[in-house]
Amino acid sequence: MDRDIGPAGTPRRDKFERKPADEFHACHIGEAVKKARLALTLTQEKLGQGMGVQRSQACWIESGKGIAIASMMRGV
Repeated sequence: MDRDIGPAGTPRRDKFERKPADEFHACHIGEAVKKARLALTLTQEKLGQGMGVQRSQACWIESGKGIAIASMMRGV
């Protein structure tokens, strides 16, 4: 791995090792957002409006693919 990605502690290696963990957390955040939305009986459209984003962005957030902390904080 050192040869392909770089030695431990280098920015490239850190980014490589951090990515799966970030995706794992994003997935859990997305699931929590969806669970809360359903508990509040909101549509993705209404969730998006409350967050100041399009429905498609709310869908991406729930899927764990488009989590932007700034977008999520608008809904708090």
